[in-house]
Amino acid sequence: MSIITTIPFESLQAHNVVDKDKKCRYSMVRTWNIQKDKVTIIMFNPRTLEPNPFILGQSLSKCVSIVIENGDYGAIEVVNLFARTSNSQKELEMEYKVFDEVNFKYIKGAVESSSMVVLAWGKKGAKVSRNKKFKNLLINYRGKLKCFDIYDNKQPKYPRNLSLGTTLKRLLHGYERGYIFFVILFMEKVVTI
Repeated sequence: MSIITTIPFESLQAHNVVDKDKKCRYSMVRTWNIQKDKVTIIMFNPRTLEPNPFILGQSLSKCVSIVIENGDYGAIEVVNLFARTSNSQKELEMEYKVFDEVNFKYIKGAVESSSMVVLAWGKKGAKVSRNKKFKNLLINYRGKLKCFDIYDNKQPKYPRNLSLGTTLKRLLHGYERGYIFFVILFMEKVVTI
């Protein structure tokens, strides 16, 4: 099923920040109204680069549609826990599933420059969240954090199987055995899943 979203725009802009071999994507920005706020989406890892910058994969298209339905924004920036491109999490080799300082610089910049940050990396992102810099970044900007939902392991849901009517939820975080975990703040009461 394809997802179609019509976005009125003043000027459509697209850019990706990639390494020289185009094997790592550090940031992807799509802007349709420079007068409005930007949302950052943190996912697991980027898909293999698409030569047409206006074509988004199924999961990212759904993610953007839900974000647009939940607010009046003019841009998205997508950063990932891991910058190495692959078509699936399973294809991503273990050597690339490590904390990367260059990638963190882009994550930090995106979080700092956005009015909302949507965490959407899925069940397998808990390991990178042990990094102290990453934990502190999320703590410092906790008021911006939202997600679609959380899994049983208390990590933010990946958007692939969500319905378009999904609403974004505020998050709180905590620590367990060195890992960061999340709980949903719903109507000012903490709901742990």
